[in-house]
Amino acid sequence: MHTMRRPLHSLARHVSAGILGAALSTCGACADDQSGIDPYSGDTGVGRDGGDATVLPDPILPNDDRDAAPVDALDAGSEDDAGWEAWVDERVALPTRGYWTGLKRELLATATDGFVALACHNCYVDDLGDSGANLAATLDRLRAARRAGFDLLEVDVKEEGGVWFVDHNDAGTTTGALVDAMLFDGSLMLGNRPLFLEIKETLPTAESLRALVDLILASGFGVEGREVILRSFENRVTNLDLASQVLAAPDLAANAPHFRLHIIFHRANAEALGVDASSDPFGDLVGLHIQGVELNPEATNTVFLLQKARERGLGTNVFNFFPSRNTMVCAEFNELSDAITFDGEIGDCLAGIAGP
Repeated sequence: MHTMRRPLHSLARHVSAGILGAALSTCGACADDQSGIDPYSGDTGVGRDGGDATVLPDPILPNDDRDAAPVDALDAGSEDDAGWEAWVDERVALPTRGYWTGLKRELLATATDGFVALACHNCYVDDLGDSGANLAATLDRLRAARRAGFDLLEVDVKEEGGVWFVDHNDAGTTTGALVDAMLFDGSLMLGNRPLFLEIKETLPTAESLRALVDLILASGFGVEGREVILRSFENRVTNLDLASQVLAAPDLAANAPHFRLHIIFHRANAEALGVDASSDPFGDLVGLHIQGVELNPEATNTVFLLQKARERGLGTNVFNFFPSRNTMVCAEFNELSDAITFDGEIGDCLAGIAGP
C-alpha cells in the first residue's frame, strides 16, 4: 500500500475563425457525428472495439488528495504489482520543465525526463433523461476517475438559454448536468487537477463564454495551481476566439495566464497539413491565443505534427478510443505528447509507459 499524488503545464496567446486557412476547409462541415473520419468525433461513450468506454473499476491508483488514506493498487500482494507500484512511485514528480511546468499536480515523468498527463475521455454521463440523474451519475464517474488516478477529467459543455450544461452534443437538449452544480462538487474542487473542458457550443457568443468563465472562476479555478484548459474542434474554433477575447478583459488580467486554449483536429484536417519537413503546419497559430493542439494517433502524420507542435512551443495531446490499443498507444506516444486521452483502464496505459 502506498500514497500517490500527481499534476500538468503552461503557455498563453489568441484565435480567429479563419485559423489554419485552407487546411481546415478540408473538413469545413465536420460535425461530431463523423465516426467514419475520426473516432473522437462520433464516439457514443462505447469503445470502438466493443468494450465499455472509460472503465473505472474501484481504485487502480489512489485518490490524489494530499491527506488521502493509502489505497492498494491493482491486485495487491503480487510481486508484479509491487514492482509496478514502485516504478510508478519513483516516476511521479512535480513538472519542472516542458508544457506542464508550474502545475501543482505531480505527473508521470517519462524516460527522457518529460511529463505526461493521462486523461479520462468523456468523464461524465449525459443520457439518463433528466439533469439531476445525469449530475449524480457524472459525479460518480468523476470520483471514480479521481480514485483511478487520471490526471485530466474531460467534460464536454454547451449552452442553452443562458445556462451551461454537460453534454456531448449541442442539439438543444437541457437534460445534461448543470455545469455550475458539477463545478461546485468536491469531485472537481478538491485535489489538484486542472479543469479540462471541451466546448461543444455551435453558436457561441461573447456573453455566453463570459458566463462560463465566471462559473469557472467562482468555483476556484483559473488561479495559480488551478489551471483551466478550454478546448474545441477546429470547426468550432469560434469558441476559442471568443474565450480569448473574454480573457483579455482588464478585470481578468490576473486569471488569464491560468487559462489555456487547445484546438482539436479531426483526423482528415490533421492529415491535410502534410509531412513536408520544410513546412510550418502550425504557423498560423503564432500570435494567436492557442497553447495546445490535440491529434488522433491514427492519422498518418501524427508523429510529424507532434514534433512540429513542440517546435512551436505548443502543448500536445493525442486521443485514442480503442481500449484494446491503450498499451500500444501509451507506449508509442508518451515521449511525444504532453497528454494522452483514452477510454479504458489506466493500468493498461501505464503498462505501456512502463514497458520497454
